[in-house]
Amino acid sequence: MFSHKLMKSACVLAAFGIVALSNSPAAFARSLIPHDCRKAAKKAGLNPADAIFVQSNTPYTGGSGPELIIGTRKRDLITGTNNGDVICGNGGNDSINALAGNDIVLVGSGADSVDGGDGDDVILGGGGNDSLSGEDGNDTLEGNNGNDSLDGGNGDDTLNGGNGKDLLDGGPGSDILNGGNGNDQLGGGPDNDVLNGGNGADSLTGGDGDDILNGGNGPDDLDDDAGFETFNGGLGNDAIDDIDGADQPNSFTGAVDRRDSPNR
Repeated sequence: MFSHKLMKSACVLAAFGIVALSNSPAAFARSLIPHDCRKAAKKAGLNPADAIFVQSNTPYTGGSGPELIIGTRKRDLITGTNNGDVICGNGGNDSINALAGNDIVLVGSGADSVDGGDGDDVILGGGGNDSLSGEDGNDTLEGNNGNDSLDGGNGDDTLNGGNGKDLLDGGPGSDILNGGNGNDQLGGGPDNDVLNGGNGADSLTGGDGDDILNGGNGPDDLDDDAGFETFNGGLGNDAIDDIDGADQPNSFTGAVDRRDSPNR
């Protein structure tokens, strides 16, 4: 647990503008919590003054919860509770298992691995090559910068790749996948999904179900499996593959149709 003491190290941090000294333990604790984490805690109804600060090189496992857990700038091993936590990795290559509950997980600049567990989770990646998994529930996953891997798991999920060469897998459920910038690979799964490639040379696979595939800007590869697909190639030299009998010619649109090449 965090202990409020005006020690020499705290004075050094204050001198560099990292923290602000205060005679109030609650105010001092808040000064050590990143702004985005404080906002997430407020949204979840948690008091920043009750934050738990993980010790360096020491794995942390939560109690009964819910908890506001703040990692270090090194590699942390964090396990949350089953009651809707807010977990902030801070920096380093962290491994976070949020467990059950509607969790909010924010990671830092490292290459992080996050398992949201059961519940409707919000998982926000950082600047590194992150691996984010929502598991069961209607999750929101965002890779931000880096070459990220996002797996929605079961449920109606929203996956945002952000910048970088990302791999997005919606899994079971009616999912929305947004590749963002970069050459991304999107897979919808067995249900009715919407796949948006965004900028870059993207590969979109609808899977089973009645899917909508929007290539966006760049030379994209749009591939269906089973179900009734709607293909929108967008700008660029696009290829539409494996069209089955359920797909109609008028379901193929693009900014310039003659650039698209349906392959039967």
